[in-house]
This record gives sequence, C-alpha cells and structure tokens, in this order.
Amino acid sequence: MKKILLLFVAFLFVITLASCDQMITHYSVDSHSQLSYVKDYDQFKQLIEQNQDSYNRFYPEAVFESVEMDDNTTSEKSDVSTTNVQVQGIDEGDIVKVDDTRIYMLSYDAFYVIDITTDEMSLLLSQSLESSREDSSYTYYQELYITENEVIVIGQRYSYYLQSRDGQTKESDFIDIEPWYYFGLPESVIEIYDKASLTLQDTFLVSGYLSSSRLIDNRLYVITKQDIFLYEDIDPRPQLTHNSDVYMQPYENIQYIASLETLENYTNILFVEFDDTLTYELKTYLGQSYWGHTYVTFDSIYFAGNTYQFDELTNTYVSKGVIIRYIINTDGSTSFGGYQTYEGYIINQFAIDQYDQTLRLLTTDGWGDTVVNRLYIFSLDLNDNNEPIMNQLALLDEGIGKPRERVQSVRFNEDIVTVVTFEQTDPLYIIDISNPLQPLITSELEITGFATYQHPWKNDTLINIGYETDNEGRIIGLKIAMFDTSDISNLNQIGSELTFLNGNQGWTYSEALHNHKALLFSESHDFFGFAMTRYQWIETAENFSYMNIQEYMLFNIDLNNTNLPLSVKATFSHQFFMQTLTLDSNAYYLSYTFGIQRAVYVNDIIYFISLGGVTSYNLNDLTTMTDSLLLYSE
Repeated sequence: MKKILLLFVAFLFVITLASCDQMITHYSVDSHSQLSYVKDYDQFKQLIEQNQDSYNRFYPEAVFESVEMDDNTTSEKSDVSTTNVQVQGIDEGDIVKVDDTRIYMLSYDAFYVIDITTDEMSLLLSQSLESSREDSSYTYYQELYITENEVIVIGQRYSYYLQSRDGQTKESDFIDIEPWYYFGLPESVIEIYDKASLTLQDTFLVSGYLSSSRLIDNRLYVITKQDIFLYEDIDPRPQLTHNSDVYMQPYENIQYIASLETLENYTNILFVEFDDTLTYELKTYLGQSYWGHTYVTFDSIYFAGNTYQFDELTNTYVSKGVIIRYIINTDGSTSFGGYQTYEGYIINQFAIDQYDQTLRLLTTDGWGDTVVNRLYIFSLDLNDNNEPIMNQLALLDEGIGKPRERVQSVRFNEDIVTVVTFEQTDPLYIIDISNPLQPLITSELEITGFATYQHPWKNDTLINIGYETDNEGRIIGLKIAMFDTSDISNLNQIGSELTFLNGNQGWTYSEALHNHKALLFSESHDFFGFAMTRYQWIETAENFSYMNIQEYMLFNIDLNNTNLPLSVKATFSHQFFMQTLTLDSNAYYLSYTFGIQRAVYVNDIIYFISLGGVTSYNLNDLTTMTDSLLLYSE
C-alpha cells in the first residue's frame, strides 16, 4: 500500500485577528505567527470577494535554490551532458534529457524514447498525452526528468469541466462563467514511467497551470497556479488526483498571509518522493495571481513578486515587491519560512540567490530618468518564538548602472555578483558581497550591446551571451564575449567577441537569449552551443526575398588564446530532412519542425535534436554525420 503524506495541519489553538475595515477573521496556528489558514467556505468567499473589490493585482516571480551536492550523481562510466541549470545538483525540467543509453524528448503532445546503444538509433517509445475525459480538451507536454528508476513527464491539459461542491463533475460544451467563455480549465499532468520497461506506473493530475518544477535527487516539486471560481455550486478548492484517487484540499489546509492584501489565486506545491514506496503531499497557498520565475536551493523555496495597490493620495498604483520563503524539511516536505518586502522588479530567476544564510536579490525599477537598480541582502534568521524570518541586512541603491539604465542580466557567484545594465551601452559591474552588511561595487567595464545571460566558466571566467548594438543603442545582431573576473577590482574582457550581425533588413534570434536550458556547456570538451535563427535579406537584379538560416552552432573555448578565445567549432542543420518530404502549404511549419532545438552528448558522440528528427556526429570528426532518425511523418 502506498502511503500518502497529504499535510493535514493540526490545529493546536486558534487565534482570531479581526480586520477592522471588513470584519474578516483570520485564523492562525502555531506553525508561524505571520501565517493564517482558511476556516471554511464562507470565510474563504469573504476573503476573495473583498479582494475583488480592492482592485489590487499581484504579479509574482517564483524562486527556488540549493545546498551543495556531491559529484556521485554523475555517471562514473560515461561522460554524459546534463541540462544547463542554475544550481548544480537541482535539475530543471526540459524538453530533452539523456543518459548513457537513451535520449528522452518531447514534441508537442508526443513523448519519444530513443535507443542510442548501437550504431543505429532506434525508437523505443512514442507516446501521446491524451485526454482521459469525454469532453473536449487540449493537451501538450512541457517538461521531463529522469531518475535512476523513473522517467517523469509533465504536461498541461485544458478540459471543459468543473467540480461541484457535492463532489460531482459538471461537464458542458463550454463553461459559461464571465469572462471565461470557451476558456479551458487547466490541470497539470505528471506521468511516471518505469525506466526499465517504459510502462506507465503512476499519474498525478493537479489543478492549475504548470508554473515550475524541480527535481532534487528522487524528490520532485511541481508548482501550479490555479484560478479561483466562485460560482453557484462549484467547489473552488484545488483538486489532486493520483491514479483513481481524488483528493480535494480541505479549507483548513489553505494558507495565506493576512497582512498581504492581494488574495487572487492558488499556488499549489505538489511534492512527490520516489523511494521504495511512493509518497506525496499537496500544499496550497492563497495569494498572488502569477508566478513568473523560479529559483531553488536544497533547503528553501522562495516566491517573489509585485503587488499593485491604489494610492488615493497620489491617484496612482503603487508597486510593492514581496518575497515569501518556504523551507524544504529533511523529509522533503515544505513549511512556511517568513516573508519580506522590496522595491522594484526581479527580471528572472538568476537575480535571486541564497548563500551562507543570506538571501540576495537584484531588482530594477522605473523607466527613463526614474530608473533605480537595487541590491538587497536579507539574513535568514529566527525570531524570539524560534520562527524562521528574513531581516534586511543591506541595501545598495546607488551606482548600479548609469542614469536611465535598467538591469538586463545578473549572475551571483558566491562572494560576487556580476550585473549588466543598458540603455545605449553595456556597463558590466562586479559587486563584492563578501561582507553582507556592506556590498561594494569594485569594477565596471563599458562595451557596446548587452548580455541577457551570463555563465560562469572555469578559472574565474564569465561567458556573456546577448545582443550587439550600435552607438545609439539599436540592436544590430547577437554577441558572445568572455571576461576575466579573477581580480574583482580590475574586470577585463578576454580577447575579441563573436558577433552575428543582422545585416540589411535582417535579424538574428536564439532561444538561448531567454532560456538558459537551451544552452549546452561542456567543460570536459571545452565547448558550448545553442541554436540560432538568422533571417537575411537577399536582393538580386531579378528578385529579392528573406533567407531563413536555422543552425545549431558549437563554439570552441580556448582560454590560452587571449586574442581569440572564442571561435565557431562547427554548425549543423536538419533542413536536409525536408528534401525527403512533400513541401506544400506546410512548408513554414516544417521549417520550424526541423529547426534544431537541443544538443546532448554521450562520451564522444553528440546528438542534435529537432521536433522532427535526431542526427549524430563524432566529436572527433564533426564533418561527417554518423546516423539520423526521422521522427516526423507526413
């Protein structure tokens, strides 16, 4: 019998806190003095309806982080690439994973497993994410993970159904609830396959959109965001289904922070542990409407975002940032760990970092002459009641960026943080945060363009990937540059950068500019790579048109070459697959289908993967394709 850990909160005592303006009673328990719990449906309805009258809006960014892990998770027998993640040892879901025998990949609503143990690749599994309901639905896969014994596939399903308060399913062609006409009701789907047999073992359905996920060893965390419907006899609570067992979250398990006025949506945290027996727990937090970014440590989960409140004195909306901490306990469950506030906006998950019992975050705020960039440092402490809290230690709100320059990218690396700001030029800053009470800008370097992603490389080196710009700040192409950060008082660029200019009326794009998981890094082979799409304007005496160039590019890194440390190692394309297919009105779709999205390697063989096929090359001879596998069928 599988045991179920569904986090029923024991009410040891109830403290009532009366809200003077709306006369709403907030119910707290001894778990944390800052935290309240919903009592029942009537109190829940009162909370939501009060919020709907307040015109507040909350747009948070989620955050997760890490503790050190040993290197035993890497195969001792094989050199196998891994997903490029923020925190080493905490895996992030992606559309492709690989081990020393198989490639696992997602393509729309299809899940493929490809055998790579022989000279010729072969398809072991082709599985579709289908709706289990009779009503109309739309489904697709989003993320996957592999563990020692499991393959975990996470998808999204939009179904037209609601759960009634008496436990019955209400189905119709569409849900007639303003403004949700013809709007799908989402649920996140987690399928767990036995890795050896590739048979489906378990399925979880969680209410809401997939917001984020993480895998720490054999522990999976899936975060969903769920809209709230208050309508006649509809049950507004989150629902979790494990195989055929259905669980409705009790009202008394729903948490919220009474001092935060915005209560718009649920955030559900599903924790699943894969051990001798599968265990799981569902945590529900009532608050902000959207989670944009996720940052994970081995011991904490942070939710961060901005609430907008109307200021009657200024007749404007005022933004307030909030960061909420959940502690990951030794058994994998989560518990509330306090919250803090900040000014500005967090651009992505790399702008948040936990290190040595401190939390650091970099925010940007305003436009034009009002821009302010801030570095916050909070301590992770306990109050007099032995409750976890966060206290502000330091704030640096001057000197990060020239006037009008907003933050474009951030990377924390233990005692330093590198920050790129931009309006017309790109100052790259090093900030010394070894003393959390007194952060100090120690060096800056002005160059053209700006980086959207920064990657620490071995030997105190930083690889920046972003855009090149002209002297007036207009984007003219894509640029990669390397910097020496060994002397924090003397930041230097290493040699020449690589640029890929748009050309006349052209443009250049890469998923890697906004998704770090689209990048492949190999310190053992001294290269990195990502896919790039270039549209070039071709004009002749007879004709003119755009030429679409879709390539996966490998870049060689040579730190000993101080003049040219970066060079193009090789380029690859899947457009040749299209020559075997019928090109008709689907030509544009096929061009996208055969655009390479990811690359992985196992020992000396590298594999290039598009939605339509896989090709392989030997790293010692990148000029000759060793094998190909067509997945797309007409």
